[in-house]
Amino acid sequence: MPIVPCVRLYHCTRCHCQVKPCRRCYRGRVYCANGCAQQARKDSLRRAGARYRSTRHGRLNNAARQRRFRARHKK
Repeated sequence: MPIVPCVRLYHCTRCHCQVKPCRRCYRGRVYCANGCAQQARKDSLRRAGARYRSTRHGRLNNAARQRRFRARHKK
């Protein structure tokens, strides 16, 4: 079955290259096939971690983790 590009064209949200997906592959995607989705996911997780670490709960968890680490390496 030949892959027929659909009429939809879009620009990748991350690298802004023009993408012509086939009708089956479209499904509302916003990234191209060049690894942009994986990189965007990494960036999203990094931002989420930074937001968590900036909260009071995140800072307290980090302090407790560091205390446990120092206690383990003190022995």
